[in-house]
Amino acid sequence: MRIGLIGGLDRNAPHYEEQARSRGHSVEWHSGIVAGRGSDALAAIVERADLVVIVTEVNSHAGVLAARRIAKERGKQCVLMRKMGAARFKALIDEYGSGVASAFRIVGSSQEPYRPEMRRGAA
Repeated sequence: MRIGLIGGLDRNAPHYEEQARSRGHSVEWHSGIVAGRGSDALAAIVERADLVVIVTEVNSHAGVLAARRIAKERGKQCVLMRKMGAARFKALIDEYGSGVASAFRIVGSSQEPYRPEMRRGAA
């Protein structure tokens, strides 16, 4: 599985790559900065990914919005996480085989995943 990780701390990128590789997956990381050619690189990562994980706390607003828009346009599965450390990333990729919903039971812990259909006032 190819994972596109948008946002988060750049110092964690080697840990994400090692964890993914050790489980037979690959990960591409993007800082979320869309200035200059950043938006082209972000679009390319989303296009290649089987799963797009967007970290919202350490990311630009434009990066989050662009990644979500591109993932939706391309029909890619997208997961929004407020924070993503190495342990949370490991839990996400370990549980992905049984579905993203089950991954949230472990990964989300005290935080709820973003589900647009679950917003207040949504029918």
